[in-house]
Amino acid sequence: MPATPATTLAALTVDCADAKAMVRFYRDAFDGSADPDLPGLDCVRVDGLLVLFRELDGWERPTWPGSHIQMHLEIFVDDLHRAAARLVGLGAGRPAEQDPANPDLVVLTDPAGHPFCISERSTPAS
Repeated sequence: MPATPATTLAALTVDCADAKAMVRFYRDAFDGSADPDLPGLDCVRVDGLLVLFRELDGWERPTWPGSHIQMHLEIFVDDLHRAAARLVGLGAGRPAEQDPANPDLVVLTDPAGHPFCISERSTPAS
């Protein structure tokens, strides 16, 4: 019988100014769902990961590019351009500054300004 791991990644907590807006964005953008066991929390489950949103007075929006990023997600998509357009339509920002060395990656920001990158899934070599 395998041993139980000493730790379990339980959730990611994201600081923001408007938790409800963040819940809506992450639910709609990434096909997230409410957690029935946590009805009083501003949170969403995305691919099994619980993402909690915490409102903070005086919270400062992250900068991109820069060192004040706070959080950064990598998201795999099937069609880079279609996914970017869809996410922008749902409220993501698209910073003018992108990675010129990596045209196969698009940097977007969630409604609170946290950057995340989308790139196409790799297809395994046959």
